[in-house]
Amino acid sequence: MKQFRIETVVSCSYQEFRRIPLNADLLLRLSPPFPKVKIPRYDGFALGDELHLEIQLGPIKMPWISVITHSHQDEQGLDFIDEGKTLPLGLSAWKHHHFFLKAGEHQLRIVDQVSYQAKNQILEMLLFPSLFGLLFYRKPFYHQIFKHETKLNT
Repeated sequence: MKQFRIETVVSCSYQEFRRIPLNADLLLRLSPPFPKVKIPRYDGFALGDELHLEIQLGPIKMPWISVITHSHQDEQGLDFIDEGKTLPLGLSAWKHHHFFLKAGEHQLRIVDQVSYQAKNQILEMLLFPSLFGLLFYRKPFYHQIFKHETKLNT
C-alpha cells in the first residue's frame, strides 16, 4: 500500500472549528476544479455514514463510495476514517484518516493521512501525483475557509 500524509496548521481554535459545519458544501469548496465532482450523498462523519461521489473525467462518470469506519471526538480534536467501498481509476483500496487537532490556543492542525492500493504497482505509482495533488490542493483553502468561517461565526 502506498501512503502519504499532508499537515496544515491554521489560525482557528478548536472551539471555533467545532462551530463550522463539516458538510457536502464544505467538501465541494475544498475540491479542485478538475476533475469535476458531484456529491449525491453525504451522511456526515459518524461511524457507518457514507459519502457518495461522482467523479467526471470528460464524458466518463465514475462512482466513489466511502464508508466511515472510525469516528472519535473529544476536547482535543476530531478524527475519522473513510474507507473506499466502490473505487474508480483502478484503485483497489482507499483509507483516508482525517484529523482536526487542537494545536494551541488559537491553532488547529489538519492532517490528511492516506493509504491506497491500486490493481498493480505501476498504476499505484502513476496515481500518486494526482491523489497527493487533490489533497495538497486543500492547504490554502483550509487557511481561507477556516479563517473566514470563524469570523462569520464569532
